[in-house]
Amino acid sequence: MIDRSVPYIPIMMVKRDMDVFPDYALHPDYEFAFFSPETGKEDWIEVQYSSEQIEEKEKIGPLFDSEFMTDPEKLPNQMLFVREKATGKPVASAALWYGNPFGHEQMRIHWVATDKAHQGKGLCRAMLSRLMKRYHELHMTGDVFLFSQTFSYAAISIYQDFGFVRYLGEEPVNWHVENFEESQKKAWQIIDEKIASYNGKKR
Repeated sequence: MIDRSVPYIPIMMVKRDMDVFPDYALHPDYEFAFFSPETGKEDWIEVQYSSEQIEEKEKIGPLFDSEFMTDPEKLPNQMLFVREKATGKPVASAALWYGNPFGHEQMRIHWVATDKAHQGKGLCRAMLSRLMKRYHELHMTGDVFLFSQTFSYAAISIYQDFGFVRYLGEEPVNWHVENFEESQKKAWQIIDEKIASYNGKKR
């Protein structure tokens, strides 16, 4: 769920203990599939557009190229999709990818998205559990981080469930805000309030 009524402020989260995470099963109407070189780019474009994370479809293809085509050989092992069993349609996606927030390479959870029509079925949680396992299958090491934003507070609540915590240290490389420390305080105040309200409405 994306709430564009909330002011946009980017945030960073980090998970330091990769041995501990919840293991959510995928809903039986869906199945996992890793990236296919034949259809993967088109699948990713479809998921991102149907999730409404990116409102202009023509921008999604070039974004895929800039984000992932520097290491295309890694995509079949590190980009995950959820497909609807009945149709084969890709309805969710996330990647275990590389980032460089502090001048050295670290793993991150990257571009998590779910088709708006398929949200609320636990697909995001199941994908994150699968990617945590893939981290160990690929013998990766070190902390894992992710970037998000205030209007994705529902997703941030899920990340917290997986042990990701707010990052409030030194400013990451290429962070495009005027005052990192103050912007993060404001962002987390908004997120905390929204998550409390959101969770209250679900009860």
